[in-house]
Amino acid sequence: MSNFIFLDDINFHYDCDNSTEANKLKATLLELDLIQLIETATHDKGHILDWVVTPLNFKYIKSSTVNNLCISDDYFITCLLDLDKPKRGKNTVQSRRLKNIDFKLFEQDISTSLQKCPGSNIQDFNNILSRTLDENAPLTKRTIPHRRYSPWFDDNIQAAKQERRSAERVWLKSGLQIHKQIFIAARKKVNNLVKNAKKRFHLAKFSTTKTCKKLFSLTDQLLGKTKHKLNGDNELCNKFSTFFDSKITKIREDLECQQTNNPLPDPSFEGKKLEHFTAIIETLVEKTIRTFASKSCDLDPIPADLLKKCVKIPCVLSYITSIFNQSLQSGAVPEEFKKALVNPMLKKPNLDESD
Repeated sequence: MSNFIFLDDINFHYDCDNSTEANKLKATLLELDLIQLIETATHDKGHILDWVVTPLNFKYIKSSTVNNLCISDDYFITCLLDLDKPKRGKNTVQSRRLKNIDFKLFEQDISTSLQKCPGSNIQDFNNILSRTLDENAPLTKRTIPHRRYSPWFDDNIQAAKQERRSAERVWLKSGLQIHKQIFIAARKKVNNLVKNAKKRFHLAKFSTTKTCKKLFSLTDQLLGKTKHKLNGDNELCNKFSTFFDSKITKIREDLECQQTNNPLPDPSFEGKKLEHFTAIIETLVEKTIRTFASKSCDLDPIPADLLKKCVKIPCVLSYITSIFNQSLQSGAVPEEFKKALVNPMLKKPNLDESD
């Protein structure tokens, strides 16, 4: 490691030549071909307590300065680095302008397509919905730069920060004690405004939380315990699937073995035998769909909110009802309903993703 910067608060007087600890550290730095760059006091008591250590041939620090910004008893160390400013990261996202959909035209397109494809085939139904959605609200890509998001930041904080910066410039230019006191007061004002704004924001969020799940989610966000999604990796997903498939197969084999070794007598049954399921009606299907949570995944042909609007279209409601009734009559669930999209999340980010 030839290029690094070591920063630390050593908490003893590095500038004292009669200090045993300081002399040992200076000797250690020389043995390792390292250099300590700070030569002026970094504490209000007049001693050097803070380090900036680099290799002897390190060329990326142009200069280093020590300033008393009255933030604490330790001074503020500024290093000018000869490095390019990191570029702000960008994300490419895909989205649809669902709010701009002309629902009358959308309804007309779906009705026309379903009339040309009568029946109760779930795959045909999904294809029609997906194709109609693509025609009326095509998927578009956007590049969004990363930005720091502070929802509690308001105009009062912005104005106070400008006042603080102005007071700081005046103090650094004049060096007068009165200007220093004005700057300290302005800095305290900004800190108090930010602290109170954060407090009000988080109290409002917690006070409106009605479920334990949401409460724990907010707590994890405050503690920085957000779960990390795994990157798309076909090999890793296949290993994940194979692991659970083999686990389920083993459980079934163990159950079958137990039933073979210890067969149980068939339980006696008294009552009316269920020979077929009762067909459902369209009003029940519509009522059930409207009570669904507005959640969707990438396997859905259209978002849940849009589907709730579509159930008022007679041909859509009739088609969905016929799909369910066909499943009830045959006693089989369509293969399309057996698919799921699983996004594994790491409970502990320090663990190996491939394990």
